[in-house]
Amino acid sequence: MKNVLFLLVFLCNASGLNAQGFKQGDIIVNGNFGGPQITPAILRTALNVYYKANADKNKNEQFKVSISNSGVLNGKTEYGITEDVGIGLAASYWNMNIYIENNYKDQDPVTNSQKDYKDEYSVKTSALALGIRGNYHFADEVKSKLIDPYIGFTLGATRYTYDLGFTSTFPDKKLPLNTFSLKSCWGSYVSTTAGIRFYPVSFIGLNAEIGFDRGAFLFGGIVFKIHSKP
Repeated sequence: MKNVLFLLVFLCNASGLNAQGFKQGDIIVNGNFGGPQITPAILRTALNVYYKANADKNKNEQFKVSISNSGVLNGKTEYGITEDVGIGLAASYWNMNIYIENNYKDQDPVTNSQKDYKDEYSVKTSALALGIRGNYHFADEVKSKLIDPYIGFTLGATRYTYDLGFTSTFPDKKLPLNTFSLKSCWGSYVSTTAGIRFYPVSFIGLNAEIGFDRGAFLFGGIVFKIHSKP
């Protein structure tokens, strides 16, 4: 972090700029997209390992697992309470779709002959997170109106929604409920990121962040800034 900060200081001194990219009274609205998410990758690997180890060889079971996800969609607001510190709200949303196909052979209950069957499981998961976010800006070290480096910390709560489905070609094979939905209770979460904002014009900019927030490591998006104080 220090090396990055020193580099930013050098670039700003070289540019000869003396305004600040962040100051007290600034109101900032930020929308960005985050990825890659670690959760789908871990889950995909775990499911493949599990099904490979537990497949019934007598039924010639073959499993196919596919997982898709939206990435993390973030919306953040911030108000500069001092020259270096901003505080605001953060909201995040992401979804993940899990599809598991099980192909196998089994005895037909009517003819008693071996036939091919297929079971399909689907799990659709979405998450909504709301939190309070604080940023520390390196405004004193980097006096530039073009760039605004910062570190951020978010404390919030997340709620998950699950939609589960099941179908089978095997006669009369079904779960107690073929489809059902449920919602989790709100659970706490924390996230930390380090980022930088670049303002080609005074009120619109771009931002990039690195850290760990809602399972993603890299974020990028657009920033709108309002100078509430002269």
